[in-house]
Amino acid sequence: MKKKNKIEIINTHETEDFNSKNSLVSLNNALKLIMLN
Repeated sequence: MKKKNKIEIINTHETEDFNSKNSLVSLNNALKLIMLN
């Protein structure tokens, strides 16, 4: 819930850069989950 709120608050200027970083973080987290399984 908190993460969604933070994403909504982010300025439109930063959204594109944030999305690119967030996609990398998501990929990294996915790889970690795969390694744990």
